[in-house]
Amino acid sequence: MMNGKEFAKAQASIMNKKTKLVQLKDDRAEACKKINEIEQEIAKTENELLEEENKFILLCGQKSQLMRERALQVGAEIEQAIKPQQPVDKLTILFLAANPQDTQKLALDQEVRSITEAIRKSEGRDGIEFFSRWAVQSLDILQAINETDPEIIHFSGHGSEKGEIVLDDGSGNMSMVSKEAMAAAVASASKKVRMIFF
Repeated sequence: MMNGKEFAKAQASIMNKKTKLVQLKDDRAEACKKINEIEQEIAKTENELLEEENKFILLCGQKSQLMRERALQVGAEIEQAIKPQQPVDKLTILFLAANPQDTQKLALDQEVRSITEAIRKSEGRDGIEFFSRWAVQSLDILQAINETDPEIIHFSGHGSEKGEIVLDDGSGNMSMVSKEAMAAAVASASKKVRMIFF
């Protein structure tokens, strides 16, 4: 038979075990709750990670595409830079000047300077070639046309009352040539001349 002391001890042990069991169950419930929260946090983090990885992959793809496009653009620019330039048709202007010593001095140099300055400031300056010949004699005209192959000829100098053009005779004196004769000489020398200014 169990005496009173042993009975009390056994009873106290049972109560302790029950109390401990209740505490353990509470701890388990708390632990389950915590695990559930952790699982939810894990799932949330995994979803966020997946979303960010997808965005990163998309950005990498876009960056690669931009890099490819830039590479193609640079390649095209380099190809254009090293590509031989195609010949461009240019407008050629021939300026003929004559101011013999026995005539009044004209500011022909200033006239040429004004023309070249106007060409230099124009948008189409790269498409214009300008040549000038000074103290022009009769034979110089055909030589200049053969050398420059102009579309436009501009004569600047003196003219007579009869409409003749005053050229240099080679000695610094006047030599008269009619406009008709000069036009005929130009026409025979070149089919390219489109306009003559006197």
